[in-house]
Amino acid sequence: MAGRRTLAGLLALVLSVAAAVVGHPAPSAGAAPDSVQQASRGAADISADIPTDLRALPPGVGAQETVRVLVELDVPAHPVTVRPQRDRLVAAQEHVAAVLSERPAGAPHRYLHLPYLAVEVTPEELAVLATTPGVVGIVEDEVWAPALDRTVELIGAERAHVVGIDGGGSAVAVLDSGVDADHPFLAGRVVGEACFSDPGSYGEPLCPDGGTSQFGPGAGAPCDGADGCHHGTHVAGVVAGAAELVSGPGMAPGPGMAPGADIVAVQVSHRTPTGGAAVMLSDVLRGLEWVYEQREVHDIVAVNLSMGGGSYQVACDRNPAAGAIELLRSAGIATVAATGNSGLVDAVGAPACVSAAVAVGASTIDDEVAFFSNRHPELLDLLAPGVEVTSSVPGGGYAPSSGTSMSAPYVAGAFALLRQQDPDASVGALVERLRDAGVPVTDTRLTAAPIYPRLEVGDLLVPPLIVDGVCLRAPFEDVAVTHPFCGEIARGSEAGILQGWDDGTFRPTREVTRQAAVAFLYERVGAPTDAPDPGFADVPATHPFHAAIAWAAAQGVATGYDDGTFRPRDAVTRQAAVAFLHRFAGSPDPAGDLGFTDVDADHEFHAAITWAAGAGITQGYDDGTFQPAREVTRQAMAVFLDRG
Repeated sequence: MAGRRTLAGLLALVLSVAAAVVGHPAPSAGAAPDSVQQASRGAADISADIPTDLRALPPGVGAQETVRVLVELDVPAHPVTVRPQRDRLVAAQEHVAAVLSERPAGAPHRYLHLPYLAVEVTPEELAVLATTPGVVGIVEDEVWAPALDRTVELIGAERAHVVGIDGGGSAVAVLDSGVDADHPFLAGRVVGEACFSDPGSYGEPLCPDGGTSQFGPGAGAPCDGADGCHHGTHVAGVVAGAAELVSGPGMAPGPGMAPGADIVAVQVSHRTPTGGAAVMLSDVLRGLEWVYEQREVHDIVAVNLSMGGGSYQVACDRNPAAGAIELLRSAGIATVAATGNSGLVDAVGAPACVSAAVAVGASTIDDEVAFFSNRHPELLDLLAPGVEVTSSVPGGGYAPSSGTSMSAPYVAGAFALLRQQDPDASVGALVERLRDAGVPVTDTRLTAAPIYPRLEVGDLLVPPLIVDGVCLRAPFEDVAVTHPFCGEIARGSEAGILQGWDDGTFRPTREVTRQAAVAFLYERVGAPTDAPDPGFADVPATHPFHAAIAWAAAQGVATGYDDGTFRPRDAVTRQAAVAFLHRFAGSPDPAGDLGFTDVDADHEFHAAITWAAGAGITQGYDDGTFQPAREVTRQAMAVFLDRG
């Protein structure tokens, strides 16, 4: 059996990201935003794109050792849904696959849309590929992590979820290619379904029953038999993917924007003569009208339209969609539309160009305007993440996709969150709130450098606990804004250091236990998990604070007793608390003796107490004592941690 080898430090070519609003491959990252970069080179110069250590594996690598690579083909990346381009892609794949036909490692994987082959090759096969006409690049296969969990956190939605703002009680209508209602990410959340698919001579209808319209359970299922039928399920997952699923291989990448919201699935796609999924404006209008009629049945707060076409430099309010969008807006329903993926810097597609629509472009995880995103300083309302967003796809799986299609549903989900908090606000008022709260992103590709707001709902829905030392809201049920230590407790809570009980209380006057004290410091350093077992007789591996106590013992922050115990539930005294902090700080020398009458130079904790007092972490009492054996309350520990 051939071995597998991973080579680090390879020079990677830039993979394409989706350009069509339905998530098809786009120009390379270095291409001009309104053009497609074409590669047209022969075998003579392809070796320049193969890293030296990939062209010739290092000495000592056996002849049977292999490496996973992606082979780039000389086929324009966009648009491969057009029949000539599809035929060219298939022909290129067949040609290169034939070169590798006599091999035990198996046939290369052929992508439907991307101009690549994925294959595991030996050094000899790699050399053959490097001189094969039609091959324009070879890069090492990489393992990438999902992006949805990061983007929801980036937008601040998880802060809202924690306090119960998850879109519950409302629904978002997804007009698209249908939604897999049985997908674990969406199960039990698709509450209304319809299909409108009447392309006439332009194609073939794709309603599940074979007709041109259908209503009721199953009507909004993903279309079948056309490229792009996964799209609606992906979009719905971004809107409202379940929060309770655990992230991991083959599992959900994290919650959607509004995991408590319901989905109304409206299938509006048809199959084109070339085999792709497309949408007729007339079917979209039928769908929007049906949504309007269902608005009170399902409490619909937003419609997502991750679709469109054309390019408009001014508002397109003469577009037939404008009337339907305005009708929905008058009923308090926002129509969120993707701006399109042609990389236009001064235009957006329809229906995003309609004044009453909420036009959404794409940003990157690093808060830059995505190169493929259409935008216009006066027509674009918001940016939202749209690069390599992982979400649900039909059949129970998950996959990444890029495009403004992925950006729009974040904003649609945001309307569900805002409506839960303020059910009576107008669509216009909510749009302004989102724009005002957005993170400013500068479009550096233009000389004028326009600034667009990137969606951010954390502070909008959940204001900070504390600003400039003033508590704005109670961090816990029993810690009011007027509490003398509200600021210290709030800062510790926001930092993830201080936690309360399930009933929402902090219990500030309760004594601090030894296990809790080391846990506070443990959380402060990021909760590492690599400390050896401390061997305390009363701290088994199953102990809830085992990791924290193990870390504290390994770092010398806390020690046990002569009998081999840690006594995790014992109360912490003032002298023990400052000793923990002193050791945590590296046991610095005290600045001088502050003269506490009950802490002489021979006191066991003299250095720690003197250091803490000199650093302003703790103070003595009016009678000149420190009272080292006095038990520490949780609120006092919060103050120590805040000052230390």
